[in-house]
Amino acid sequence: GGPTYHSEDITSDETWHAADNPHIVTGAIGIGGAEGGSATLTIEPGCIVKFATEVAAGIACGANADGSIVAVGTPALPILFTSNAAVPQRGDWRGLPFFGGTLASAHLSYCTIEYTGYDPGAAVYVAWGGVVRMDHSTIRLGAGPGISYEHAGHVEQFNNNIITTCAGYALENRLVVARVFPR
Repeated sequence: GGPTYHSEDITSDETWHAADNPHIVTGAIGIGGAEGGSATLTIEPGCIVKFATEVAAGIACGANADGSIVAVGTPALPILFTSNAAVPQRGDWRGLPFFGGTLASAHLSYCTIEYTGYDPGAAVYVAWGGVVRMDHSTIRLGAGPGISYEHAGHVEQFNNNIITTCAGYALENRLVVARVFPR
């Protein structure tokens, strides 16, 4: 049993097991293969993943190399991404960004993502061609948007999700920003 602490980038395939709960992320972790390879973080149903506060903790996928997060829970064993604070608050941790090196296997299903928005960012940020599938998941209590996407990033198979009580927009397309200046 846990707690199990995570602080290093993931450069080869790795699985986080529910038997090792809670999983505590103590900083910013990147998922991407070493030396041109790829890496996948698989998070088992029933996992509880907590993020340290005040250190921009989060898990980034495909930023510098090919990587994927496969967090597929079940109705009976959902996956929880949350704050490690004794009294959680909006903005306690960064969130889950997906960039251009994200592999097609990236998938969030039956997940709850809460108390994100450090800096204030989105709970799920998808950019530079990054893609993630997302279904049957809840994003709540964020300090920023629920999902933010830009530069050809997008969410596929977005089905049966709930985005609620976030301080920003539920869905934010950052490319459709227009400013009008008076003449």
